[in-house]
Amino acid sequence: MKLETLHDFQEVLARIYVRNEEFSVEEILVRLDENAGYLSKSIIDDTDSERWLIRSISWLSALCNKLAIDLQRAVLVRFPNCCPYCLEANCICESTGRRPRRALSTAKKQEELQQRFELLNTSIRNGLVPTVDYVAGMLATIYSVNAAKWNLSKFLFAAKLAEERAEIIERYRRLKVAKMGPAREVILEQLQYEIADYLAWLINIWRFAHAMPEYSIQEAIASRYLTGCPYCQSEPCKCLDSTRRGIRSDAEITPASNKYKENPLEEMKAQIALILEEIRKLPAVRDEASQLASVAEKPDPQDILSKLDALNEKLKKADQLGVTATSLGKRITDLISWIGSNVSM
Repeated sequence: MKLETLHDFQEVLARIYVRNEEFSVEEILVRLDENAGYLSKSIIDDTDSERWLIRSISWLSALCNKLAIDLQRAVLVRFPNCCPYCLEANCICESTGRRPRRALSTAKKQEELQQRFELLNTSIRNGLVPTVDYVAGMLATIYSVNAAKWNLSKFLFAAKLAEERAEIIERYRRLKVAKMGPAREVILEQLQYEIADYLAWLINIWRFAHAMPEYSIQEAIASRYLTGCPYCQSEPCKCLDSTRRGIRSDAEITPASNKYKENPLEEMKAQIALILEEIRKLPAVRDEASQLASVAEKPDPQDILSKLDALNEKLKKADQLGVTATSLGKRITDLISWIGSNVSM
């Protein structure tokens, strides 16, 4: 499975989450909003924002699939190696009031943006691969000024996420009531601009929240979806509806519930995947996590219980790990109890 460009990413997610077609646009917007809320909290609290960033991009991709929008094209049209407002390769909007250096009519500005997109598109036809990292680097160059803003106040980025989502929702609301014709096409184009803006802010946040050049956003996306759904490891996703439609976006479902009895082994695998994702934050239990991961793909319930017990004991001894370890320990205890009640040994 190739996962290099936004186009690849959008196609792969469409194959993995075929059942997303069941969601309405409004439901997808709710999930996008939900993830953005948790992402904003993680930014402000300076906690792990990776999963909320990747999930936010994933739901944005789902929205594009639902509306038949090419996410990659939308971004490249919006940011053809320049800011769409001041037309500079390094944004100077703060000094020009979001206008070009020279006076241009709206039509002339759009014409220049289109010409720059055509130049970029020509490069792509001649062999340039617009990978996710290429797009991230392009946006980093255009909006290098955002580094100072991040250091000044992370609240600004949380506020921008809220603003951009509001603009996406507004454009969709107008699109929904618009009649077919030129006016509707204009609104659809504006919606694509807002989607591109939102993605640009998400990628910018990644750049500052994950200041590790060796771990790029492209690598993070690929590692999450390279083997299919990160929970059931399948393409298309085979997660039960109860998992896929979890109350929260992190699918924290209660293992002790009887509603999963129709396929307990799959549910056990999904729960283990959730636990392994959380464990990444706790290097102190890396060895126990690796042992659990090694038997999770073709799980033997007795073996799984043994590995979960070992992991739980290590967590109890590591008091310094704090709230995350305590919460994780409770989930493991609940899962052990659930396996004993629901999975045939």
